[in-house]
Amino acid sequence: VSTQSTGLHTHTRPKMSTASEPHPPAEDAPTPMDDDEFYNNLPEMFKRTPVSEKLRKLSDEDRAYVQEHLNEPKGERSEKLDLLKQRVLEEFTDEEKIDLEVRTDRNWLIKFARGRKWDMERAVELMINFYRFRQRKGYTRSNRPPLELFQRVAKYNHVQMTDKKDKDGHVIMFVDLTKVDLAEMMAGMTREQMQHISFLQMCSFLRHDAVQIRGAAVIQNFSNVTFSEMLNMSGGKEGMQAMQKERMEMMKDCMPMRMKRIIMYRSPWWISLMITLAKPFMGAKMRSRMCSCSSREDMLEYIDDDQIPEGLTLEKV
Repeated sequence: VSTQSTGLHTHTRPKMSTASEPHPPAEDAPTPMDDDEFYNNLPEMFKRTPVSEKLRKLSDEDRAYVQEHLNEPKGERSEKLDLLKQRVLEEFTDEEKIDLEVRTDRNWLIKFARGRKWDMERAVELMINFYRFRQRKGYTRSNRPPLELFQRVAKYNHVQMTDKKDKDGHVIMFVDLTKVDLAEMMAGMTREQMQHISFLQMCSFLRHDAVQIRGAAVIQNFSNVTFSEMLNMSGGKEGMQAMQKERMEMMKDCMPMRMKRIIMYRSPWWISLMITLAKPFMGAKMRSRMCSCSSREDMLEYIDDDQIPEGLTLEKV
């Protein structure tokens, strides 16, 4: 028996069995996810990964890539995903499975396997962390923000998964707060609700296989957002630090997403403060992936001109 720290909690569990070892069958999570009216009515930018036991077919290029770079097995995927499912279901009570919306369909499980390059002990840890993080933060079924808040945020369409790629082949995510009326969007919304909505928005990006396979590059454009607006949105300096800590914890220990680059375009001065607040919670690898661009020439170091997302105006400085 081994005791391992997940980074969010410590739990004791037996080592993962092999496919040849007998084990008791695990019961499916007792949640009728496909019939969930809440998810059916969410705006497109919050849609979740489809619930399916059928794995999506990859292109020949991506299939070769996951085998070479992510250690994806050719003939043992089903057995490994079944073991991941068993271990995760053993971790939670029936009540937790419902409130945390624990999913065990293969279309979901494979994201955590790929997120840890098919190291199944680490995949188990990542998936358990994902749900324990939700539990600890209150991002649960019983604590959902009202649907109208999601609809209000979606109106701005300020966070997008594009079909563009940077020079290293990472799919580009574009966050553009310059088009957002923050006061209007946040009216009557608590910081906890905002964070819950942001979490589900991040989860929606997992629909795209590219974020686990090739990884993602994020372009952030906060150029016209004032420090006062950011303080109001995050709940003061302490809230800002807590928000940055949560984001780093989520990306590092919980999300099956390969974040390969973060590009901050024409950042206002307070971004440096946020980075300073976040650095204690970043690993060296994440810190090395952050970069700042203030002009078209800077951006073209990372992204070809025809791959720059629509809506991002690059100016010479």
